[in-house]
Order: sequence, then structure tokens, then C-alpha cells
Amino acid sequence: MLLTVLDAYRSGIRKMLLEPAWRDVRDPIERIFRLLVGYRQLIVDTHCTDNCAIGGLALEIHEFEPRMRELLAANFQAWTNAVLECLVEAGHRLPDAVDRLSLAEFVLTTVEGALMQVRVFRDVAYFDRAVQQLRNYLEMLLYGRPSLSVPVRQALADFGRR
Repeated sequence: MLLTVLDAYRSGIRKMLLEPAWRDVRDPIERIFRLLVGYRQLIVDTHCTDNCAIGGLALEIHEFEPRMRELLAANFQAWTNAVLECLVEAGHRLPDAVDRLSLAEFVLTTVEGALMQVRVFRDVAYFDRAVQQLRNYLEMLLYGRPSLSVPVRQALADFGRR
């Protein structure tokens, strides 16, 4: 049954996750962040107790049956490919030297790590800070400068008071 669920997640990523998140968003970089808005809403709706089902399963199952590991990997790959699609579509807005596949994998790693911290600390701010840092990094690549938002400035000020 679990294999069927994993296969359904993988094959349904576009219809269940991407199309609703990307509706009416033309800019490929903003599509990445719109996808993350959906994750943030899940965090808020579940009071920081739920996370990515695929990531959670990957962390909880110690010894994978080969088909399960393949489907978990395929789910992560489908997610990464969706972000990669956005990065490729961004074209020359990103420097040519940027490895878009590695950057797409970095986005997934950032999100999964943030979700794990949110669940442990029960605080959506961990997700917000990770996403803001991801945005700052992409803005450095795109424009040569980050936009220090109010949450980032506040976090820096809070850190200075420790």
C-alpha cells in the first residue's frame, strides 16, 4: 500500500502541488517561492506538527526495501526537477556558471532541513528564516545584492542581543 501511495505522490506532483501553486505566476523564480508558500501554509495549518510526507518517511524508515527507496528518490527527483525547470527557464538571469541542478537540490535540502527544525522547535520562524536566506542567495545570483527584509533585519538584531 505504501508503494502505491509513494507512486501516486510522484505521478501527481504536477497536478496536486505544482499547478495550484504556480497558477497565475509567470516569473520562474517566483514560482519556486510560491511553492514554498504552500509548505508554509501546511506548517501554520498543522501548528508545526506536519512536514513533507516524503521527507518524513525517508527519515523514519531505516532500512528501505529497494522499490520503496526508488520511489522516495523519484519523489525527491520530481520535486527537484520542478525547481530545476524554473531555474532553467530563468535563463541568463542567473549567471552561466551557476549549476542549476545543484541549486535545485540545494532548494530541496533547504526546505527539508527547515521543515525538520520547524517540527522539532514548533516554530514557523525556522522555515521563514531558511526561505528568506534562500531568497537572499538567489537575489545575490540574480542582482548581485540581497534584499534584507524586515524578518532578516530583526533576526540579525535579535542575534546581536544574545
